Amino acid sequence: MLNTFCKMPLWECNARIVRVVHGRQPADLVIRHARLVSVATHVILEDTDIAIASGRVSHLGISP
Repeated sequence: MLNTFCKMPLWECNARIVRVVHGRQPADLVIRHARLVSVATHVILEDTDIAIASGRVSHLGISP
């Protein structure tokens, strides 16, 4: 099943996402100092950095 919000299937972009997570390749977009709402735990995470690669969230940087 293809997700219409992503640029390509996960199996095609998995290697690139792993390189972004390990810092070997830059992300396509980084959102800094965001408020992230966890719908599972109903918690608001303040000052979160979100890295996006190939149309998918590749990393969440949560400041202490």
